[in-house]
Amino acid sequence: MSKKTHKDFVYARAPLRLSLAGGGTDFPEYFENHDGTVICSVALDFYVHVNVRKLSELYDEKYRLEYYDVEHCDNVSEIKNDIIRGVFTLLSWDIPVHVSVVSDIPSSSGLGSSSTFAVALILALKRFRDGITPSSAELVTMAIEVELDILGRSMGVQDCLPAAYGGLRVFQLKSRSDIENEPVPLAKLEKLTNENCMAMIWTGGQRNSATVLHEQRDRIPECNKSYTLIKQGAMRLRIEMLNSSSADSLLTCLIDVINISQREKKKLSSKVISETSADLMAQLKSMDIEAQRVIGAGNGGFILAASRKPFISRLVEQNFQVLLPKFSHSGAEVRFEE
Repeated sequence: MSKKTHKDFVYARAPLRLSLAGGGTDFPEYFENHDGTVICSVALDFYVHVNVRKLSELYDEKYRLEYYDVEHCDNVSEIKNDIIRGVFTLLSWDIPVHVSVVSDIPSSSGLGSSSTFAVALILALKRFRDGITPSSAELVTMAIEVELDILGRSMGVQDCLPAAYGGLRVFQLKSRSDIENEPVPLAKLEKLTNENCMAMIWTGGQRNSATVLHEQRDRIPECNKSYTLIKQGAMRLRIEMLNSSSADSLLTCLIDVINISQREKKKLSSKVISETSADLMAQLKSMDIEAQRVIGAGNGGFILAASRKPFISRLVEQNFQVLLPKFSHSGAEVRFEE
């Protein structure tokens, strides 16, 4: 491999995601043994930003890495950050670089930040070193390899999909190498947020999803009925999103699917609902908000809430930390290079 880089600086970003239905069934251990699954998700207009810059020869270290911590390393094996180490390993990286990372939303909040980081970093490094832009499908394949094979994480594969593709999409997972996607117009979903019928509520707590996901994976055989119901809900929402005549019809289906998913999700792991999340969800129920579900693995992060009657002003009055979802039409992209 040539040691000459094609670029001196690359800035790339990838969107975080909001999972609407099917979360949990994206474990390969489940969908590869149960005739596939369906994931409905949307890319958010909140991003993980990655800057890759040629490192000056004046620095003593080979790799200067800045995220919520700072690392100065000479060998890939010394890198503490799992995603950076995993991506460098995947790409057989040996060029001195300065990598800096910033996220619009706190990490470990259920929005797929680690997978989004992997997608953005792979894109930035491939563009920096090789001068090429991998396709969305290639980014997905590489991100999955980093997290499942190189890092050996207990997790599903859905998080990198919206990061790579963007927009509102239905993903049909048959195997890790056979993933189909159907784009869905965003207009009806945007109408729900514009009318204050859907929101994300911050629980105030970040969490390590590893313990939750490890338990979920181990319990797949005994929780097959719950996984099947979650999958069926995603299939219903897929049909509604592709064929619904109105935002009201979509909202009615979404409310039902969110509640089914939450009910079954609690059965998959004893750690899904933190004490804080449980208290907040009880308050939401007392306010007659029709649907709520933890986003991502749970045990902290965000709660997704939806109701036919607008409710945002009431939450603000009660001092809830509310985030109105904004959506991204674009997936991972290089924003600047020189």
